[in-house]
Amino acid sequence: MSNDSVTIERQKKGRVVTTIRVEETQYAAAENEALQAFSRQMNLPGFRPGNAPIDMVRQKVKPDDLFEEAIRIFLRTSLPGIADEHKIAPVIPPKVEVQSKMPVVLKVTFVEKPEVTIKKPDDLSVPKKEPKIEQKDMDRVIRSVLQEQKKTVAVDRAAKEGDELTV
Repeated sequence: MSNDSVTIERQKKGRVVTTIRVEETQYAAAENEALQAFSRQMNLPGFRPGNAPIDMVRQKVKPDDLFEEAIRIFLRTSLPGIADEHKIAPVIPPKVEVQSKMPVVLKVTFVEKPEVTIKKPDDLSVPKKEPKIEQKDMDRVIRSVLQEQKKTVAVDRAAKEGDELTV
């Protein structure tokens, strides 16, 4: 993909708007791959799935469905390279908008992790509180632990002696 076919605009709040002009050869290759995918899913009389002539498949597929699948295939192969080349690190899938069909122009909006700066980091503090443990809380924890210990001992004894467990 040539550099003049991709423009990058970094906006506030971690947004990166990319405008991609898809060259005719790139779109034709993606469209051909989309037709092959549709061909594998179609049952046309006289042909096994995937073996129907592309012209017949093109006649059966809605133009909007073909365009959408071709764009999906183009983006699947192109977006990772664009993101790497322009150092875009998205945190969610991008939003894709078609700006024009012929020539194909796509607007892809990425959302990156926004840069956060704290104005006065020295003013931040977390008050430390001493933990307060009351006797009733301690008694409750001790009772719970002792109850669990009784169950464990009873299970161990029943397992050793082959008795039934009664809790």
